Amino acid sequence: MEMSRAKFWVYQHAGIIVLLLVLVTGVGLYFVGGSGGTFAIPTVGAVLSLAYFLQKQKLDEIRLFKELFVDFNKRYKDLNDELTPLKDPSAEAQLTDKEKQTLVDYFNLCAEEYLFHRRGYIHPDAWTAWSNGMQDILKSKRIRAFWKTEKDTFSYYGFERQIRAWFPDAA
Repeated sequence: MEMSRAKFWVYQHAGIIVLLLVLVTGVGLYFVGGSGGTFAIPTVGAVLSLAYFLQKQKLDEIRLFKELFVDFNKRYKDLNDELTPLKDPSAEAQLTDKEKQTLVDYFNLCAEEYLFHRRGYIHPDAWTAWSNGMQDILKSKRIRAFWKTEKDTFSYYGFERQIRAWFPDAA
């Protein structure tokens, strides 16, 4: 997860990084001197290529994040009306098959969000907001009880590790 934060830090500070590389390159070329520019042109080209790559990569990942963000939020909105009553802490009734399917759909959504976050495509601030919502839903003892049976399907891209970190009793 730290790699994700490092990547977003680099993207946020790409302009300064490139400027420093240009300055360091310029100073280095000044002191190397005597090469008559044969070293300077490829070096400056490499720095500018890096700047272009970082900017393009950042824009591509912003585009992907937006697509994921819109899709995930739409799917959550579609589940929300059925999900909200399930998290009622006073509810003790057995889950119906329809409610179980709603939870499986929700767990799949959460697992996909988790997977893309771990891969560095979900901004840490968005993940924090989403994970707060996940924890709120998983506070329900009957939802956690259902999760205990569902996690054994190993269909959730490692999301069970995250739930275990939030709720050790969900192991």
